[in-house]
This record gives sequence, C-alpha cells and structure tokens, in this order.
Amino acid sequence: MAPNVCAAAECNNGGRTKMEGTVLHSLPTKNQALCKLWVTKCKRNFVNVRTAKISSNHFTVDDYERDLQHELLALPPRRRLKVGAVPSVFVLRSHGEVVNSSRESRMKIREKRVILEEILASSSSQAGHKKELLCSAENVPEIEISTGQSLQETSDSRQCLISEDEFLEVKAQLKKLKNQVLIQKHQIVSLKSRLINQQKLAKAAMKLSKIFSKNIQKTFSEQQVQKLSDKRPKWTSEDIVKALTLRSLSLKAYETALSIWNIPLPATSTLRS
Repeated sequence: MAPNVCAAAECNNGGRTKMEGTVLHSLPTKNQALCKLWVTKCKRNFVNVRTAKISSNHFTVDDYERDLQHELLALPPRRRLKVGAVPSVFVLRSHGEVVNSSRESRMKIREKRVILEEILASSSSQAGHKKELLCSAENVPEIEISTGQSLQETSDSRQCLISEDEFLEVKAQLKKLKNQVLIQKHQIVSLKSRLINQQKLAKAAMKLSKIFSKNIQKTFSEQQVQKLSDKRPKWTSEDIVKALTLRSLSLKAYETALSIWNIPLPATSTLRS
C-alpha cells in the first residue's frame, strides 16, 4: 500500500486520484489504543502504522477543531483533528452507499429488520408481497443513513455559525490591531520626516562650514585659524612682527583684542620671548 494513499478498505483516495479538498491524516502512533482503533476501522489484514494515512473523507465535521480565524477571514478551514477522533464514515464502492460505523446505528438497523421479519412471518400474504417487503427492509439502512446525514448537516451548519459574543470579541481585536498598525505608520512617517530634515541641516552646515573656512582664510593666517580651532599654533615670524606692530601702538588695545574680543593673536609672553 502506497504511503500517500488512504489505508481504508475500498478507498484509493490519494496520490494521482486524490480528491480536491481532502487531507490525509497520519495514524496517532503516540496513543497505542487509539492507533489500534484506527487500524480496526481500516478493515485490512495489515496496516503499516508508521506510513499509513487515512483520508479526511472518513471523518465527520464534529471530528475537527473549529478554525475561527480562517472563518472570519473567509479562508478554507485548516483540518486539525480533535484529540481522540476516530474515523467513522466509509464508502462501499460496490453499493455506492455511505456506511456509518457507529454501533448505535447498526443496532437500530438490526432492530428494524427483526421487526419486518416478524411481520413477514406472521403475514399470510402472497410471495410477491413478501418479496416487496424484503426489498423495503433492504432499503431501510439507506433511509436511516440519509436521515442521519441530513441531521448531521443541520447540526454542522449550526456549529459553523459563530456566536455573537465571539464575533464581537474578534472584531474588537481586529480593530485594536488596525489602530496599532496606523499608529506605527504615523511614527514611521514622522521618523522619515525628521531624518530628511536632519540630512538637509547637515548639508547646510557643511556648506556654511566651507564658506566660513574659505572666508576666514582670507582674513587670518594659518596659525590664527589653528588657534580659533582650540589648537596650539606654532607662530611664524611674520605673525609675531604683525603682533608687535599692533602692540607698539597700544598695549591696552592689544590686550583687549586678545582677551575680550578673542582675536587670535600671540600671547604677550610669546612677544616678550
């Protein structure tokens, strides 16, 4: 038996013949008792529990967990079996009828057959009438199963309906998530705007720095520019001659320009030496 084909008897669902929308479930090997029950339902002489799989067609809707998230988003539900789920629906290709493996349904069918046989035994009708009743007895399981399926479909349709409280709760959570997304979008836009402004300011500062550096070099010497940058310059003879010329005019004016106006000039101690 191929591992990608359903292990149930008279079911070849899987592989190239896999029906659309069906899922193949692996056997619950961790639960030995449940695994044995699955193997019994397959009705085969040998089943490799490690590789065998059973199609989702053999499970009812009640065997699966509800997927509220996909239901709200109108997506196909994810097939997740409940703990302890057992395959109970099987298709016999020879008769084309669905057989439910539950013990209760089989007991009901047997009881009806016994009642019909008693009626036939006590009846003195003709052989043709007896044959007609036997045919009706054979059709009883089909009627029972059809009724059970309709009831099951009605039950499933009711279970698919989400309660109002659950819907409101999920709706509130979605609204909260949307608000958080909007807040984060606004924060991203604000950060981008600040980044662009900082880049513009950096370019403007670089431009002003170049202009300032170009203009200041026209006014001051290289040593004076170094002193403006809080560096200790090595004064040239030309700088010292100019400073001595200014100091000879007025010592007080020279000290005022040096200490108060912060003009980059050699210190008076440098001029003395």
